Amino acid sequence: MITNDEVTGVILCGGHSSRMGFNKALLQLNGEYVLLKTAARLRQLLPKVVLMTDDRQNFNVSRKFSAWPIWEDEYHDVGPLGGLTTALKRVETPYIFIMACDIPNLSLVAVTQLLNAGTTEQIILYRQQGRIESLFGLYQRSCLSLFEAQLALGIGQIRYNFSSMNVKLLDDSPTELCNINTPAELPGWRTKKIMR
Repeated sequence: MITNDEVTGVILCGGHSSRMGFNKALLQLNGEYVLLKTAARLRQLLPKVVLMTDDRQNFNVSRKFSAWPIWEDEYHDVGPLGGLTTALKRVETPYIFIMACDIPNLSLVAVTQLLNAGTTEQIILYRQQGRIESLFGLYQRSCLSLFEAQLALGIGQIRYNFSSMNVKLLDDSPTELCNINTPAELPGWRTKKIMR
């Protein structure tokens, strides 16, 4: 089992949001930033939570973001692996829990289940319908050197070196892990029930 204080929560807020048409990290529902609600919910479980972005100036739109640590991705135009690798370089905890900012209604049960499954693994993720959910899971700091080597070769696929890493996959997520990519999917964000 991995304890809460061994983990820093990292919410990835980069990406181009091209299908959405606007920056998903700044999505508001009922006058509240969804990202900040997600961060506050994650902090109920993990005492350290940071926002990872490709440009911290995106959050100058509201003072509400100033209450949160905001880290800038050191690697540009390489996808989420850049943010993941930057986080592993900067954290002081043995693990990070990483998630995308566009996963609606964060389930703390799902995060707790990942923590409880941990022993000595480097990576703990869910697998749903045969698909590995690489942007909702735990990564140990020992992954850093392999990810840095990948990025040096221009390889941005997170799962590229999984065969040579100690990876545990869980097939029983307590809730559906799906992200919101288009305006047509926004009603689902409003109505999906939060799994406690």
